[in-house]
Amino acid sequence: MILLVTVLLLVLFVAGVLWRLRLSSHREAVSSHRLSTVLDRTESGVSFWDQSGRLTRFNDRFQEFYPTVTLNRGLEFEDLVRFTASRAVFLVGEAEMDNWVREWIDRFGQSSQQIYRAPDGRWIDVRTSSTVGGETLLMYTDVTTNHTAAVVDTTRDIRAAEQYASLEMLRGAIAIGRSSESFHEACREMLEL
Repeated sequence: MILLVTVLLLVLFVAGVLWRLRLSSHREAVSSHRLSTVLDRTESGVSFWDQSGRLTRFNDRFQEFYPTVTLNRGLEFEDLVRFTASRAVFLVGEAEMDNWVREWIDRFGQSSQQIYRAPDGRWIDVRTSSTVGGETLLMYTDVTTNHTAAVVDTTRDIRAAEQYASLEMLRGAIAIGRSSESFHEACREMLEL
């Protein structure tokens, strides 16, 4: 009788473990599917790199930044960085190329953000960050519209300040012209503006 109860408890225990494993596997599959859906729908190019610097996952948008090469899982981060610099994925000057590559490799696994210009005139926001699992996330986002708007806003602000200064000078000249008794005196005062 004790043997029968022990066997029954053992069978129930094994069934419970198998059920939990199946449930865990199902949850992992659902999570993986959700991540794939998010990666496929984002407008950013996204890639994940393991702790040893090898590509583990990327979306189609990330591949679009490298149209002349087929990216494969297992690609080394250093190889991608060297390709990025040498094939002008981003504009990097010849003189600064070695330092640029070294900085990128040294920064692997750390959070960072830079904006680079691409040869086709686009501005690309490049972000890296670490995940909880120790992977490194590398994300490219085209921010040309935002960057261009910021440049236009800055240019507009500078132009408005210049126009305001010119308007103030004109107001001062008009005031001098109205209050002066001679033309030559008014000209001398206007030159002092």
